[in-house]
Amino acid sequence: MNAAVWLGASLFQLFAVSPFFGSAATRWLLGDAHALGAGLMLWDRFYTTHYLCLGVAWIQLLAEWVYLGRGIPPFHRWALTSLLVLGVLGHVELNRWVTPAHWNRYQPKASAESRASAERTYPLSSAVWMTTNVALDLTVLVFSLRILMAVPGPRFMTQGKFRTPDSLDP
Repeated sequence: MNAAVWLGASLFQLFAVSPFFGSAATRWLLGDAHALGAGLMLWDRFYTTHYLCLGVAWIQLLAEWVYLGRGIPPFHRWALTSLLVLGVLGHVELNRWVTPAHWNRYQPKASAESRASAERTYPLSSAVWMTTNVALDLTVLVFSLRILMAVPGPRFMTQGKFRTPDSLDP
């Protein structure tokens, strides 16, 4: 269920929320600064959802390891670590470079030099940040598809725990 929520939130943010706040109609209605700024604030909230889902996934894997004796598959370790790194990297890029550059571009009290610097740095920082987000969403997609696929055999118990009545005869 966590993988489905995580995948749904990622795809909704990427394909519904971001295009809405970047659309010409929303930018006309709210103005460029406020429409794009609201979109950036929603991306910040998305990272909170991402961290929550990532924490639930780690807790679930660790619980399966402790209670059921199942090892943590290497793919899951790799995928969850990649998701953590990409999420932190994207969040840092958003808060350190993209959001300040965005607001400095539209800040009326900012100096001309600060505004010009923000105009130069915003396109590159935004492109790097969006590339990180696409990599994050692709990793969420791969991880979720792997988790949501049917697994042959029982998932939460080993084959030897239950025996048929025929196997109990001496």
